[in-house]
Amino acid sequence: MPLVAARRSVAALLIAGAAMLVPAAPAAAKGLWWTECMDPAKLGAALSQACRRAVETGGLSAREQAAAFTNMGIGLAEIGRHGDALTAYDQAVAADPRFAPVYVNRALSRAARGQMRGVLDDYETAISMEPRDVGARLGRGAFHLRRGAAAAALLDFDAAVRLAPKDADAIYNRGLALSALSRPREAEADFTHVLMLFPNDASAMLERGKARGAQGLHRAAMADYNGAANLRPEWPAPQIAKGRALDAVGDVRAAGQAYLRAFELGARDDWLRAKVQGMGG
Repeated sequence: MPLVAARRSVAALLIAGAAMLVPAAPAAAKGLWWTECMDPAKLGAALSQACRRAVETGGLSAREQAAAFTNMGIGLAEIGRHGDALTAYDQAVAADPRFAPVYVNRALSRAARGQMRGVLDDYETAISMEPRDVGARLGRGAFHLRRGAAAAALLDFDAAVRLAPKDADAIYNRGLALSALSRPREAEADFTHVLMLFPNDASAMLERGKARGAQGLHRAAMADYNGAANLRPEWPAPQIAKGRALDAVGDVRAAGQAYLRAFELGARDDWLRAKVQGMGG
């Protein structure tokens, strides 16, 4: 999982059928394609095709067209067709400019296409329409954090936690922002909170280890790195964290073993490759 990103898919959470502000008409009146377009279990190409057919079949209100185009865009984005997704999102806006979910999803595809100028505008529009939407706050916060604006990200993640105090994704991402701002004690508290909610969350355990390491709590950090590795044995990130922590205390041999294990698990960073080659691996 990327370390600087909302941990859940904002697009999936904001699937338009679940966020519609008007009741959907009975399925019999609109047909099978409409039902499938509004089905949260539909993904990717199947979702986009169902929504396209629903629009072509007709009989949809402006709000329903916006929902269908938004879900069409979500399906296209899921298979990497962000350019086509943007076209669908623009059609959704044209159908109903007040349909808030389209703006968060359009922001995601704009970011994926490198169209940064409109990303924050879309998030701002979504939040102005739905001030209590946690997903929009998480999306904008993650965008800020990826761009190195941790202070701005923290504002959004703080707002998300106020809106949803038990939302593990909001708490986790706030922890990431606090770590980026060199506030490890507060970050540790957030990652511990996540682990209270989800004890087997390997990512939260790894990040708590880093926050503890930043406070000089070596043993506690190593316990978290080992815990994360036990929860996800195939994941190289805890091994890399262990290697760095062991390097920092001068245990070169044990650090080398951790780096080698990370390499065996598929990590291929240039610096790691150099270390392994220097060991004769």
